[in-house]
Amino acid sequence: MPTPELVSTVQDAVTLLIDRGKAALADKKLTFAEIRDVAAATFEVVCELVDYTRSLPASPEEKKTVILAGVGRVYAEVIAPLDVPHVPEYFEGAFVDPILGSAMHAVTAGLLDALLRRDAKASVPILAA
Repeated sequence: MPTPELVSTVQDAVTLLIDRGKAALADKKLTFAEIRDVAAATFEVVCELVDYTRSLPASPEEKKTVILAGVGRVYAEVIAPLDVPHVPEYFEGAFVDPILGSAMHAVTAGLLDALLRRDAKASVPILAA
């Protein structure tokens, strides 16, 4: 079970990211550049969270689970509610939103696997070389 400190740290970072994303996208119009910027900011925060959580007593799987849940919240609260220009609402809800959400989850999961695996190997002296 994830530690309260891990959960609190991730929740605080996610809340800040959501607030930043909502402020940047307050006009409710979404461009692909804005999607890119929100996704880039999310991945940057993921990297910062991995770095910060190195010292916390949680397993890599616990860290991954908590951080992925936070990224899912960012997607659900910032990106999914926005309308993509020139895409019919039905098509967006049935195809675009699920595909973007799955892609963001998959990329984040892969990034976390790589970063957390690197940390685990670095803690074993023979593998760090």
